[in-house]
Amino acid sequence: MSEKDTVLGGISPIFDKWNIVREGKNERNYVVSQNTELQSKIKKFLMRIGFVEVPIDVMNALANLIAVSLQGGRLKIGKAYAELSHCNLSEDALRTKISYYIEKNYVNMRDSVSAKFNCSLGQHFSGNKNFIVKLSSVFEVFGQDE
Repeated sequence: MSEKDTVLGGISPIFDKWNIVREGKNERNYVVSQNTELQSKIKKFLMRIGFVEVPIDVMNALANLIAVSLQGGRLKIGKAYAELSHCNLSEDALRTKISYYIEKNYVNMRDSVSAKFNCSLGQHFSGNKNFIVKLSSVFEVFGQDE
């Protein structure tokens, strides 16, 4: 075995693992439909904290967005909406629909999160991306065990 083979033998496995991780965080891949178990947990968590007056397509889209945020990918919300808009809605229509239902349920969710987990989502709804990042954090800390 030559020195070159030894060096490559040591670096190659690490590089292969890095490629697998890197491919999992493809910038254009925001829909995490293969992780249905995580999405189910997120949906149950959303319902437990008061996100109940919502159609299923919005619940699915929000669960997808939170799952992406949990996986540590940079959440480029515009592209994420574009990929999720396969539910017969345009990107803007889906964004508006998600915003509407978050605002409609926000007070109940805010109060529930405050009472159950002793943390705050903020007094007012301040945008979808901010809401998704906050809920991802709350779910990661408190929602995984339930």
